[in-house]
Order: sequence, then C-alpha cells, then structure tokens
Amino acid sequence: MLSVSLTLLATLALTLIDAFPRSSKVVYRSGGPYSVPLKHNMDCRANTKALGNQIGTRFARRAAADGPLMEVDHLFTVSVAIGTPAHEYDLVIDTTSAETWFISPTCTSTACVGRKVLEPSHSSSSENQYEDFTVHHGEGAVGHGNLFTDIVAIPGVSIENQVFGIATSLTEPFYNLKGDGVLAFPSFDTRSPSFADNAFEGGRLPLNVFSLYLPRRGDGELTLGGVNRSRFAGDLSYVSLSYPLAWQITIEDIGHRGRSLGITLEATVETTASSILLDTRATKALYRNIRGAKRYTARRWTIPCGSNPYFSITMNGIRFKIPKASINLGPVLEGSRDCVSAITSGAEEGHAILGLAFLQNFYTVFDKTTYPHRIGFATLA
Repeated sequence: MLSVSLTLLATLALTLIDAFPRSSKVVYRSGGPYSVPLKHNMDCRANTKALGNQIGTRFARRAAADGPLMEVDHLFTVSVAIGTPAHEYDLVIDTTSAETWFISPTCTSTACVGRKVLEPSHSSSSENQYEDFTVHHGEGAVGHGNLFTDIVAIPGVSIENQVFGIATSLTEPFYNLKGDGVLAFPSFDTRSPSFADNAFEGGRLPLNVFSLYLPRRGDGELTLGGVNRSRFAGDLSYVSLSYPLAWQITIEDIGHRGRSLGITLEATVETTASSILLDTRATKALYRNIRGAKRYTARRWTIPCGSNPYFSITMNGIRFKIPKASINLGPVLEGSRDCVSAITSGAEEGHAILGLAFLQNFYTVFDKTTYPHRIGFATLA
C-alpha cells in the first residue's frame, strides 16, 4: 500500500492543477494522484523465445498463415485486489474494453485454461447483478458472462460496489491475452462506470486523468488522477479525440526519413496491441519507400536488418518520431538478413492502431477533463 503524507498530497495536487489548463468543465477533487507499478509480461504462448526482440522463430513457423489480430508479444498488468477477504489478480491495462472483467471457474474455453479464476461466492461483499455482458476485442475475440459488484482496489484507491464482468466463455483469440482479465479504461461513459471514473466521481482523484509509462524494457507505471513528471521531459503535446467512443485520434501524415507519404488515418490507441497496424493501402505505400522491404505474411513485412528506418507520425501538427529499436523486431530466422517489422497491415480501411511499438516511446496521458477528451504525449525522461 502506498503511503503518502498530507503535505506531499497537497503539493502534488497544486502541481497537477498548474499542469492542466483551467476550464469551467474541469472539476478538481482532493486525494491522489496515485502511481502504481505495472508488470511487463512477455507472453510465452505468443512468443516462443520470450526474451528481447528475437521473435523470428515464431514468425517463421507461422509464415503460411497469420494469427489473429489480437496476437500479442508483451503486455502490462496491474495488481488488483478484489473481494472480502481480498484476493489479488493481475489485470491487463486495456484502453479498448468497456468493462473490467475476470474469468469464471466455470469457463472451459481454451482461452481460460491456466488462468486464475474469480469465484464470487468466496467473497462476502460480492453481489450478482443478474445481467449478461459481452466483450468484443480485436478480430474475432468475443467473451460472454455475467455482471457482478464487489470491492475492487489498487494501492491508494478502493471502490465499493464496482461493476465488472466474470467471463464464462472466451473465443480463441483471447488465448494470447496474458493476465487474469482486464482493467478497462474506456474513453466514454459506459452503462457501468469504470474503476477510474468511479474513483474520480467519488472524490478520490483530483482529475479524471490516467497516465501510462510503458517502456520498451522493464516494468511500467500507471498514474491515476494526474501525471508523474519524473517520467517525462519537456511539455505534453495533446491531440483531441476524433471519435468519442474510443481513444481515437487523427494521424495527419506518416513520414519516412523526413519525407511525407501523404497518409491520413484515424488511429485508436490500444495498450493490448504490440504493433503499429495500418490499413492495406497505407502499409503498401509505406513499404514502397523502404528499399529491400518484403511482404512476409498476409500482414507482416520484413525490412533489411542493417537498414535504418526513420518513421514519424504527425498528429495535431506535431511530428512524433519512432526509433529503429521500436520497429526492428529481430531476424525472421537466426542469421537472416531480413528482420520483422513492427508496422503491419490488418487495420480496417482508413484506420490504424497505435500499439506498444508506438507507446513505448512516449509518456501517455489520457485526459477526460476536456470536451472532446484528449491524449497527451511527451518524450520519456
């Protein structure tokens, strides 16, 4: 449990108020912000080597047919306590789901095997809402179950009667989603308020903001109610949402080695995606400009291992650079001169997904204090 002095809390609250533009729509509350660690998980089921960027063996084995869009190599999870008495679960930080959910002991789907399950009868504070829920995630990922309420807590914040789902079935694409379920951070007001929204509305957080530090290596950090300034350098650059029902922003251009490619897309920021996904048209346009680039599978491309790709994404007039280390995932086979690229096709036409290959380079702030909501990016410290 985090222990923070009242003096420190007051100082942090004043710092946060100065950090965000004052607006009649912003409501400031006492308490927080709270920073909690995120565990960086390498998913061995999706990545047979499970270490570093050397993932070529898996791609070679699957060259004939791509896996589902939701296939992941690494994810960030937060430790969540639930129930009376409390039991801990590792939940995936998820910016796309509308509901937080766990796995039922009655789930016999392949995707449920080997995971920690939540038995609501083991908690004296759990209540069945006798209402069904369905979760959709990625391509073909569907889950079904029932809604419950209980005490849900992370260090610093505890919510009574938090609504969540307990999945009784999950389709196969969820197999690659490492964790005991997901902690949802939707951009919109759902029928059952999210954990973060409840924390803010209950006066436990000063701002309806959450921030993520998701580094390429090592563990990350979730901050509820504001930002952790020690994690980034300079100012935050904000981009307003282009669609209120998702953390979606507009890509005004994609560049390679300083050259504009004239690509405009609507991009969803997804913490459960490892790659940067573009639509087919944009992907082809991008790789036409990279000498030696080859199509490897229906969605994956390779680039020469010795090349020095220099990509950028422009949003709200600001160019965000993506370094080679985030693009080059390693050789397709040991000793190969062709390396797998983290920029893939697979997004719907006119759309893109900015996954961890993008987010690992920036401190990211999801701000619900303004209308429309916005996302802020800053260079890591």
